[in-house]
Amino acid sequence: MRTIWPLLWLLPTIAGTAAIAWRIAGREAALIALLLAVVGLLGLVLLPWILPKVLHTASRVSGRKLEVGALPMRAIVLALAGNVIAWLMYGLAFRWFALGVVGAAPGRLSDWVAAWAISYVMGYIFLILPAGVGVREAALLTVLPAAGLAGAASAAVISVASRLWLTILEIVPGLVFLASGALRRREPLVGPPDLPR
Repeated sequence: MRTIWPLLWLLPTIAGTAAIAWRIAGREAALIALLLAVVGLLGLVLLPWILPKVLHTASRVSGRKLEVGALPMRAIVLALAGNVIAWLMYGLAFRWFALGVVGAAPGRLSDWVAAWAISYVMGYIFLILPAGVGVREAALLTVLPAAGLAGAASAAVISVASRLWLTILEIVPGLVFLASGALRRREPLVGPPDLPR
């Protein structure tokens, strides 16, 4: 049961994604979203047994030695649980962000997690544009009203504000790092102490 427990945290996210798909495109889309989520979850659980077989087949086909060390189930479960917790926190933070920006954040947490995940992944996989600029915002403009999380105007404000906030969060740490490096370079260099011979 300890192995299964962290996997159960995926259920609200899967249910939220399916609910949003239902609201946007109907029952068939919700079933497809649910099926894809279950297949993905099953793939993660079966990864320790599937990956060695896939690598063995790829080794025979390519003529190159391909192998990976044993994948302990504990490591997979911990990584999966950590990611589920992280995505739940992203969704919670996104909900609070929307609450702070437009003053309202109706809907379930799972809906906010799904909305953030959909927009984030769409922006991430659209490789042509840096940081998925425009794609993530378009996804939010579609998903937030369709899921009943925000009206069209509020969705526009949330998507633009979140882009600005993410850009700030990406630039400021880099500037702080550069500034700290510049400060360190200004200090006089002290040579290493003489080492005994």
